Amino acid sequence: MIGNHARSDGTGAWPSIHTLAKESRLSDRTVQRCIAVLAKSGELRVSKSAGPYGANLYAIPGVKLSPGGVKLSERGCQTDALGVSQVSPNPSLTVPKDKERILWAIQESQRTGIDADTLLAQKKDLTMG
Repeated sequence: MIGNHARSDGTGAWPSIHTLAKESRLSDRTVQRCIAVLAKSGELRVSKSAGPYGANLYAIPGVKLSPGGVKLSERGCQTDALGVSQVSPNPSLTVPKDKERILWAIQESQRTGIDADTLLAQKKDLTMG
């Protein structure tokens, strides 16, 4: 589910635990445990409080877009016993429309040290004025 919120290179995802739980039909606590297991195995990078409004920022290392449009890891696409891919084919409908603007602010904030919310407000003032 985190992949539904990420860019095609696997970076820039910041869904809440509750959002992931709702999308995956799991409890919040189960999602927390899954994230911990994925982070420990190296399948997921978690940057604590690095996203907008202090959200955790997630990245899926080694993700690339295949010619068919399916996201594959460097280890290959994982399948279940029947050979069905574990990759979700549809993007999430809960991703904010201004995600690229927010990602820009996060990256610019990390580069300049200026708060991301301040940068977003400044950019909004420039486009409206």
